[in-house]
Amino acid sequence: MKAWRLLDTGVRSAAENIALDQVLFDSRIADEIPNTLRFMQFSPPAVLVGHHQVVVQEARVDWCRDHGVDVNRRLTGGGAIYFDSTQIGWELVGATTDFEGIDMTGLTRTVCEAAATGLRELGVAAEFRPRNDIEVDGRKISGTGGVADDGIFLYQGTVLVEFDIEAMLLALRIPTEKLTPRGLETARDRVTCLSDLLTEVPTAQAIREALTGSFAEALGAEFAPGGLSHSELERLEEKLPEFESDDWIHSISAPDGEKQIYSSIHKRPGGMLRVHAAVDVKRSWLRQVLITGDFFINPRRAIMDLEAELMNTPFPEVRGTITRFFDQNQVDLVGLTPADFCDAVKLALEQTSYNRIGISEGDASSVYPVNVPEGSSIEQVMSDASVLLLPYCAKLPDCEYRFTQGCDECGMCTIGDAYGMAKEKNLEAITIVKFEHLKETLAGMKAQGVKSWIGCACEPFFIKRNEAFRDAGIPGVILDIVGKTCYNLGEEGKAYAGTFEAQADLKLPLLEAVMGNVNPCHGTCFIPSKTPEADTDQRVVAKGGVVE
Repeated sequence: MKAWRLLDTGVRSAAENIALDQVLFDSRIADEIPNTLRFMQFSPPAVLVGHHQVVVQEARVDWCRDHGVDVNRRLTGGGAIYFDSTQIGWELVGATTDFEGIDMTGLTRTVCEAAATGLRELGVAAEFRPRNDIEVDGRKISGTGGVADDGIFLYQGTVLVEFDIEAMLLALRIPTEKLTPRGLETARDRVTCLSDLLTEVPTAQAIREALTGSFAEALGAEFAPGGLSHSELERLEEKLPEFESDDWIHSISAPDGEKQIYSSIHKRPGGMLRVHAAVDVKRSWLRQVLITGDFFINPRRAIMDLEAELMNTPFPEVRGTITRFFDQNQVDLVGLTPADFCDAVKLALEQTSYNRIGISEGDASSVYPVNVPEGSSIEQVMSDASVLLLPYCAKLPDCEYRFTQGCDECGMCTIGDAYGMAKEKNLEAITIVKFEHLKETLAGMKAQGVKSWIGCACEPFFIKRNEAFRDAGIPGVILDIVGKTCYNLGEEGKAYAGTFEAQADLKLPLLEAVMGNVNPCHGTCFIPSKTPEADTDQRVVAKGGVVE
């Protein structure tokens, strides 16, 4: 049996808890402390972004400030999480040499399966679900993540005891369903907690004991209760100001918009990669790159090493540089591959050539290719397009066509211009009125042999529903929209159901540039299915009456 310390640091602020993560990590690297299992809680509530994420892209900073929610940055990768005082956090800090032959992916499985065993002792049917979640009947009850460096790993997770779904949705800047009863139920379908699953909620002590027992068995550990050492307390006092500072919390930020920057989004099952590339277009050189997202990578410094490796790289050498970097360095990508990083950077660099097809530099990053075949081009996708998918939210709120097909092209909204362009290019214009309608339309397009399509949607929708577009298997191009989108207003649930009433706008110059590449003789005729009726649980005001 290996001797481990059992440590409970109680209820602390986000900065204190993150500082303690670093303190334990540094102390274990210096061999000043034994392997340690720590339990922790947070007060006030906190949004913790992943180590590689941009705070303003992941948290509603103003809402958090106004409602007393801390915002901080974890040492570990992954996505942003909301941590309130009811949750119990746990973490293991130990030597990787104690687990010879196991990489970070294997350690993740070992630790998560142990945590799931502990939760089963409490009476819930918890199971590990790769890449790093613990679920009960398909609903997440614990998220986990880790980092390893200098022969030491830190692996941490949470136990959702009682959980405020509404606060989480308001605190995190993620595409979520609207905070109506139906929207909350949709969110609850994906997340669960002990209070939902058990008639009697275990005490914090009982939860800690169950997890301690399961970790002891899985790790071959013997836990001895202990406290923070004098050197750890000194380190905490020294480190805390750093983790309270904006320099730490906002240590990764989006590039200055005035620079010649091209940005891309590449979403895979292992996580989402955002790339911001500063380029010298005339010389075709990648000058600097910033890679962020909700992915996991170990050691965590590897992403910064990769960014450094890519500085001042000619475009043709980028893929080889990325591949060589991962070949020459021991990097655990946890669900991603080197090819995913190559593709993410490639998407950004390809935008530098969009000017040849009439797309301005300012609009290049508002174009999101989908399913472009290897060896083909975005220009070919545009040329072959026979369908134009349009969001109903860009029609006037009181328009009789708001929640149905067609447009009288009255000139009062940007949709009329889009319908006119579609007619000119012989495209079938379809107003998408709800998410199920989108899925049905894409399925119908595939069944009828549509070669490719053009669509308009806001970036958060593209990210949230990326799988629907990708799984349809049809090449397409999505163009970003602006104005009062459901994600800006926090009304995703209404948009999902087809009852959102504010108005967004299409980027008409961008759409016009893209449509300029369409071959009007594409020859594919698509017959759309009937538009689904509006949601019956909300009244939708429309010209000429009320749709019930």
